[in-house]
Amino acid sequence: MASFSGPGSLAELASKDRFGDRIHLLLACLTLAFLPVNGGIAGILLAPLLAWALIRTVCWRRYLPSAPRVVMIPALAWIGFLAVSTIWTPDLRQARFDLWQQWPVVLVPVLWPILAHWRVLLGCIVAGALVQASFHSIAIITVGFEAETLGFAGLGEYPRRLAVWYAATAVGIVAFLLTGQLRKWIWLLAILVLTAPIVLSESRAALIAMILGILVVITLTFLRHGANRRNLLAVMACGFVLGGSLLIYGGPVTKGLQSAWSRTAQTLSNDQPEDIRLAWWRSSARQWQTRPVLGYGLGGVGKALETDPELSAETKGNNALNAARQAWHHPHSTYFQILVEGGIVGVGIFTWLLGTLAIVSYRTSKRHPIGLLTLGVLVVWMVTATTDEWYLVGHLLSMLWIAAVLAPFDPNSLQESASTSPAGES
Repeated sequence: MASFSGPGSLAELASKDRFGDRIHLLLACLTLAFLPVNGGIAGILLAPLLAWALIRTVCWRRYLPSAPRVVMIPALAWIGFLAVSTIWTPDLRQARFDLWQQWPVVLVPVLWPILAHWRVLLGCIVAGALVQASFHSIAIITVGFEAETLGFAGLGEYPRRLAVWYAATAVGIVAFLLTGQLRKWIWLLAILVLTAPIVLSESRAALIAMILGILVVITLTFLRHGANRRNLLAVMACGFVLGGSLLIYGGPVTKGLQSAWSRTAQTLSNDQPEDIRLAWWRSSARQWQTRPVLGYGLGGVGKALETDPELSAETKGNNALNAARQAWHHPHSTYFQILVEGGIVGVGIFTWLLGTLAIVSYRTSKRHPIGLLTLGVLVVWMVTATTDEWYLVGHLLSMLWIAAVLAPFDPNSLQESASTSPAGES
């Protein structure tokens, strides 16, 4: 009997359980296609996907490969710490909600057994992102930012939030164009479709993250493969598409970036902040010092900011800032939120998780371009997490866990396993 340990068992399991594999793949494709479109629908679809994956695990437990331990160990440590931190949280109700938002971690063991179909799975994500991006572009051009109140068949999420999906998908397409995984130049049109809503919605964080992700991908591509005719043409073509988009629609984005820099500089030199997020970040740094080791617990950042007298003084007299301060339970930054709620321990575990994903992606990139893709996606997620609470939004957190599924996966190993297995072996 053939050995079923290692990546080769992914393809072998698919051949032994064709019916179960097809159902598993169908449910996974539907879930992944809806992630960039509607997190609620994706969460509903995840339930039968998880149930079927468990059934397959029971039936094929001798053969079914487990999820990669190099990723799952820090992942489980992170989720476990969040669960334990609910013990000392001042807001247990919020903590329970935030803990539920960690559901995308199950994507790692659920998707790993069907990575023999990795191209199909990635194609579903791209398809969902393109559909939603097209809707957002048309809606923003037609009715402006009222687009967030429109929708049909699940479409209608806030444009700036889903801009993160567009940026990550665009970076992935660029990575595969540069390395020859995608050979048709029509994919440049897909990059244009994905870039348009990012620029139109004036999502500064997503735009910066996309540019940085592309620069990382380009740099590693040239280091790995050198400067050949194809990747030089791909870089020029992608630059033309992105540059053209910014020239056509980039006026508001440029003004927004200048305004953000001006507000930041003013806040750093003035006690009265002009942007509530900067006030939250300064308050988070102060409140962390009151509980530096374990923090306030999951869901506790709202209470922590409310009890900061300096934050109240800073926003006093400014009705808009004061109303915003009382309306939100997060400081508009994943990293500051983890600092306040998890303290040094939480930051350390989360750094371990992100560092593991980066190192594993880099190692995979030496053998296959899928490592470049996951590195680019990780850059996009980490940059945009600076200005929003991504680890509390399930369908955006799922981007991180999809990268975690792909990071240790080497598609070459499937071919190598197939070529070295004796004919007729069972």
